Amino acid sequence: MTFEEPDFNGKVHATYPKEKIIQLESWLNSFDLTVGFSEVFKKYPGYNYPNALHLDGYDFDDHVKINFVINAGSSTMAWWRIKPGYQYRNLTTVVGTGYLWAPKEECDLVAEENLARPALVNAGMLHSVENIDTERLCYSFMVKNKKTQTRLLWDDAVGILKDYLE
Repeated sequence: MTFEEPDFNGKVHATYPKEKIIQLESWLNSFDLTVGFSEVFKKYPGYNYPNALHLDGYDFDDHVKINFVINAGSSTMAWWRIKPGYQYRNLTTVVGTGYLWAPKEECDLVAEENLARPALVNAGMLHSVENIDTERLCYSFMVKNKKTQTRLLWDDAVGILKDYLE
């Protein structure tokens, strides 16, 4: 798949038009799935990403996204768990989506993985991008069940897409 870089309007986060992902949407439709929301993130070395350790939305539900990272370099996605006694904070992104976040020092690392190729990611738990050594773009697509319009959860996604996962 190829993607066009959107106009970020001076920001590092933008929505991505569904009409530009016809090939992905067609593939997902074959599983009775659909893209619920599309966005793009620009990250580059040295930029201070406020509230970078976050959960997409306000629910710890293990929902998935499919991420395509362009020019990943050495960057990794890391997943975190908040330490006992600490609380999450909530905010709204520049594209109007809600999220929870926590400072890194209040969390423990759970897992970390380089996403140099298309990847199924758990966006329903705290996560961040680490080790950014080059300008990178991440096209991120939240996946929904086409019939119920509910977000696709990790265990269901692994079962449905097992033939495409390593």
